[in-house]
Amino acid sequence: MKLLIPTMLMMIVLTTSVFAGSVGDGTGPWADAVVNYSQGLRDDGSSVTADRSNPNQALGPAEGTDSINFFALGYGGWMELFFENGVADGDGIDLVVRETTYNNQVCENYPERVSVEVSSDGADWIDVGTGCQDFNLELSDFDLECIQFVRLTDITDSNDFNVNHITDAYDVDGVEAIYPSEPCDTCEETVYPLFAGQDIDVGTLTVDEDGDNLVITYSTTGDWVMTETHLDVQCSTEEIPRTVKRGKKNAPDTYGGPIPGHFKYVAYHDPAVTEWTETLERPDCDGNLIIAAHAVVRKEVVLGTPHTTVVSDTSVQVTDGNIYTNLSLYPYNAIAAWQHSAWISNVNPTFAGSGATWIWESVYANDPLADEYVTFKKTFEIEGEPTAGTLRITCDNEYTATLNGLPVGVDDNWKSVESYDVTSLLNAGSNTLEVIALNWGTPGSSTGSNPGACIFDLEADSIVREVYEETAWSNGTRFVPKGNWATYSEYAVCE
Repeated sequence: MKLLIPTMLMMIVLTTSVFAGSVGDGTGPWADAVVNYSQGLRDDGSSVTADRSNPNQALGPAEGTDSINFFALGYGGWMELFFENGVADGDGIDLVVRETTYNNQVCENYPERVSVEVSSDGADWIDVGTGCQDFNLELSDFDLECIQFVRLTDITDSNDFNVNHITDAYDVDGVEAIYPSEPCDTCEETVYPLFAGQDIDVGTLTVDEDGDNLVITYSTTGDWVMTETHLDVQCSTEEIPRTVKRGKKNAPDTYGGPIPGHFKYVAYHDPAVTEWTETLERPDCDGNLIIAAHAVVRKEVVLGTPHTTVVSDTSVQVTDGNIYTNLSLYPYNAIAAWQHSAWISNVNPTFAGSGATWIWESVYANDPLADEYVTFKKTFEIEGEPTAGTLRITCDNEYTATLNGLPVGVDDNWKSVESYDVTSLLNAGSNTLEVIALNWGTPGSSTGSNPGACIFDLEADSIVREVYEETAWSNGTRFVPKGNWATYSEYAVCE
């Protein structure tokens, strides 16, 4: 229900038309109408007398006299009152409840008690306190944006009376708002499902009103996001931008599907968003508004998180070296190198379990007396988008490493294994690691005392995603019965 006040006022007319007596004071501070009530009985079980049973006698300013110008709730009875103005939370006392007790009896002798609840819409109520006879209430302890209804419920206990006559519990003389305010805005937002591909629930379209404006919010759920939004609001479907086939001679025009790109409110979202709000002036229409709300939505689904390992082994290619002068003999597979005892003790433990081994262009250095450069290249594939990558490497005596043509690192201390974060250098798909190694020539050395070799491993993580993209519309009626499934929503303006 979008508007509660008119419904309540209809109940008021039906209830109060039977009675004469007090009337409300309009925009003044006192209660203006009885919404509903249920009168209880007297303490002897009999009905309250007719002169105390007119609920309208609780309306308007309290008389504060001993005359019968009040409404007796009866034991356990209640009534709901409506304020044409709102009831605001101000400084100090906010709400005054007035009761009639003859001869100014004090509460100890005449303990007529009532509980008080308040509401903005007459449906959801908040208990704000209790009182005896005349009493005041402060509303500052409650989170209340607006009040337009007050419910009084008798909680009198007949056993507390120190009298020898029949009692009829709490007598309502009047209820006053100390701080009258503007009437409550009881318009409730309207929410439409947002469907993609005709039947995939991807979110909601929420329509609310702010004065003369419409506030329209797209929201997606789950992992769906929006990359485009297109919105148009008109008084008829014909005013929405659509394909049109002009009728010949006297034949009427034929309207086809909508054209979102021609809508009045278009937005492109990069990065994609999960919520988007448009505030627009509300069209002045005789009937319901026609809302055409379109979005391009996207969802990424993770299919896997592969791990890739690349190591120095005989699958690595030697692309340049010292053995062959005929370059056509390159590339060829690297050779597992003879391992010096110092490598075995100082370096091998770092690579234990990785599968990496020392490699060179031959088992031994070709010429231990001369500087020798050897170039290694390893091409490998990464499935999906790289998310992490680390290269560990050392060479005897030094190396220069690149990944996909970009520099990784240089070092000339074979005893230390360097670790490089190469995440930003990795590609989805094909990758190439290149290492240019140098074995220093040493006078008087031999192939056993001056070997050359490299050892490395590269670990990479990645994520594989599948992207779904759909067109989405707020739920409603199709523009055309066949073909294009685009829909529009009808919105009833809050009066």
